[in-house]
Amino acid sequence: MKKLQVSTGEYACTWSVNDGTVPGELVLAGSQRPQGSVFDAPGVWTSETDGSGSVTRRFSPHVAEFPRLRGRLRTNQDVVLLDAKVTYLFPEQARLSARMALIGLGIPEADELLFDSVEFQVGGLTEISGVRAFTEFSMPVRGGSTERQFSAAWSGEADQEWTTASGDSLSLDYIADLKYDRGYRYHLSSYPVVSIRGVPRTADEWIDTYIRPLTQITTFVTVRKQPICWARLTCGSPRYSAQVFSSEVTQEPFDAESPEPGVLAPLLRLGPGGVSLADLLSGWRSLGEDYDTFFDLLITALREAMTPKTQFLSLVPAIESYHATKYGSGPIPKKEFQRERKAVLRRLTECTAVDDGDIQWLKQWIDTVGSYPLHERMRQLAESLSPALQERIHARVDPLPAPLDTVFENPRDVWAVMAKVRNNLAHGAVRPTPPQLLSLTRLAQTLVAALVLQQLGVSDTTLVEAIDRGDWQVV
Repeated sequence: MKKLQVSTGEYACTWSVNDGTVPGELVLAGSQRPQGSVFDAPGVWTSETDGSGSVTRRFSPHVAEFPRLRGRLRTNQDVVLLDAKVTYLFPEQARLSARMALIGLGIPEADELLFDSVEFQVGGLTEISGVRAFTEFSMPVRGGSTERQFSAAWSGEADQEWTTASGDSLSLDYIADLKYDRGYRYHLSSYPVVSIRGVPRTADEWIDTYIRPLTQITTFVTVRKQPICWARLTCGSPRYSAQVFSSEVTQEPFDAESPEPGVLAPLLRLGPGGVSLADLLSGWRSLGEDYDTFFDLLITALREAMTPKTQFLSLVPAIESYHATKYGSGPIPKKEFQRERKAVLRRLTECTAVDDGDIQWLKQWIDTVGSYPLHERMRQLAESLSPALQERIHARVDPLPAPLDTVFENPRDVWAVMAKVRNNLAHGAVRPTPPQLLSLTRLAQTLVAALVLQQLGVSDTTLVEAIDRGDWQVV
């Protein structure tokens, strides 16, 4: 297991505040913002003069903000806090918090810290790697020669490398970890690490460009929320490095382990015959840029723990947004629809059986933009999926299974049912039963997963196989 350079805990330190150095402390914890205290910092006093000329100094609690606040741990490691806030509660006693802390040796005093490489772990790396670190183990039988030998063969596919379109080099490597205890214990394990080298970037840029997107990808692929476990940034010249502490980073490295029985297989894999990590990250970035509303709703559904109702009300608008981006608001251009609408209403006014009240009713209630109905949007997207996946979905929703067959009378298909339930929930009408809502949420999850795979250019074979095994429920 990776040994982190800086452990969580409480550290005595000094802070550089207002051109001076004062003592304090820093608390570092996993999945929490860096926090601490500042001692002997006077804060800001105000002075008031009364009519007699007597001056009174007053102190009121206040907050000072620092884009960067530097310090040094008692262990002699440099600290740079980003977006720090110092809250002065009493004179010479203040609390501080920051969005992020960078901790390491030799961090220069610069307005903008740049790093040309990063290494990190996020949850789900083992599952999506598509390879194993070891290919073979051998253990002698008892009672053989006096010098028995244990061995393990390292996989030639354990290290994977790619290059992005911008020239950054990416690798996903397994690192061997060997523990030997004075001839009594011998422990061999491995852990996956992503390493990236490229143009100099700030800590936030590395996180936004690579670390957070890969966490989102592994969360989507494994259908389980995955964390950023740790991250270490390095600059080659001048040489310095920093470990990242923030509320996003758990500070919990992990060893590679085989998946537990019953855990859903990842929806895609790297490795031989698999997806390129560079292409995967590029596709994920394009998904967020081209389908921004769909992407934002997807990320919310992946990140947050939601009830079926809340998830349903996130996924269906995401599907609607995806269709609108891909196919537009309606089957014909808006202006053309409005011309046709105006012409139809004009012709109706010439009918003796239609009075002015009828015309006013039609003007008020007939759609003015010609939008696709929600059920048609979802149906069209479902019909764009691969034949194999369409077949699996169709087999499970036609005819409508219980309890979806009782939502309303004579629906055209399951997409009409889903649209009806979504509109009922949005407008406070008849509520679906929990089993109905759970079934429709599963169907929405299936459609969203298939659309993401389609947009990434990845085969849905793994999803189809999971459906066939019963690991993935369509409804």
